[in-house]
Amino acid sequence: SICMRERERESKAKEFQKFLNDCHFKNKKARVISCGGPIAGCWLDALLSTQAYSMMNADFCSASLLRLGADLPALRSLELCIPQCSEVIDDAGYHALTCKWGGGCILRHDRVTDNVFQMLSSVGHRCRKELTDQFSSKQRPDIAVYDYADGKKLLLDITVAHPCAQQYLTKSFATAGFAAGEREKAKKTGST
Repeated sequence: SICMRERERESKAKEFQKFLNDCHFKNKKARVISCGGPIAGCWLDALLSTQAYSMMNADFCSASLLRLGADLPALRSLELCIPQCSEVIDDAGYHALTCKWGGGCILRHDRVTDNVFQMLSSVGHRCRKELTDQFSSKQRPDIAVYDYADGKKLLLDITVAHPCAQQYLTKSFATAGFAAGEREKAKKTGST
């Protein structure tokens, strides 16, 4: 019945709130909250149009472990980040995902950009990336789609944010999507 489902929903909401209240580490809380955003699980719903976008089992396991904040076995053998950084690598991957020196942020940005470019091109859009000659470095989009809708151009600026990055952590553990929203604001104001 409707009343029974409502009581069950309220019970689960209370249980989840207790779980969050008992979570003493802001980074773990931020990760859980970010998983609850309105589009957080969309990557699981994507239909494959080609094998090029499929995930190997190990990639899926790593992506799932990262999402859940669980330890990544592959990181256990590493001790320090690269020499310019010299931070300790944690088993959950927080540092590896947020370090500006280690290249993980840039690598993820470039892979997302390449995948979006490939998807747009594969459905017949005329696209171009690396638009260094047409824009200043601060305002340069990652991808231009020349025939997006009614012959109009669409400019895409890909950004990658992690809720456990130090600059977002104080608010990410309370608000789903906070880190992404802050990165979007920074892009718009040119303060990236």
